[in-house]
Amino acid sequence: MESGNRNNRFGLVFSLILVAVLSAVLVIMNVSRIMNSTDEPAPTASASNIAAESPEPVSSGAPGNEQNPAGNNTDNSGTATPGPEATVSSDNDSDNISVTVYEQSPYCIISIACDSVLDYGGRVDEALYELIPPNGIILCGSDVALSGGESVYDVLVSVCNYTGIPVDSSTSFLGVYVRGINGLYEKDFGGSSGWVYYVNGVQPNCSCDKYTVSNGDSIVWAYVCG
Repeated sequence: MESGNRNNRFGLVFSLILVAVLSAVLVIMNVSRIMNSTDEPAPTASASNIAAESPEPVSSGAPGNEQNPAGNNTDNSGTATPGPEATVSSDNDSDNISVTVYEQSPYCIISIACDSVLDYGGRVDEALYELIPPNGIILCGSDVALSGGESVYDVLVSVCNYTGIPVDSSTSFLGVYVRGINGLYEKDFGGSSGWVYYVNGVQPNCSCDKYTVSNGDSIVWAYVCG
């Protein structure tokens, strides 16, 4: 009985020793593999490998910027530094606009018409019709600058002197009376015919030299038949 127990203990010890030896062998083999792998030289990069693996350069569209598409400057260390910023200036930039407002000078508008004679049925000298434009308009809407205080007569003389239209007038205690314009005189187309003037569509009740023109007035000299 006692001998059987001894045999069992001996077999157990032997099994433990065998397991320990196998474990030690496996550990030694793993350590050996690790040491062999660390001793292998690292692969070296060749110029051909670098050229093959490097990406193609990106072009910015400008020559010389193939390796620097952002347009940055590169110092001697190879570090890219920011380049100059592009600033765009325009005349439409509100910061650069200078507006000068010119006040419009006072002015008036003057016209001279004799279209009423085109429908006149009385007997007249045929030579008079040579003085009349086909549409009866001698001067159509001409602007005249005002310096202040001009009369209707002053404006008439000024514009006629500028355009070469002859004006004939007379003066009495009542004021200036315009007898003829452009060769067309009073009583040429009837005993009551002659020149009258209107300001803004209204006929004033004073002579033309006594009516002071205001800024924006519209003056019309019209020949009336009678």
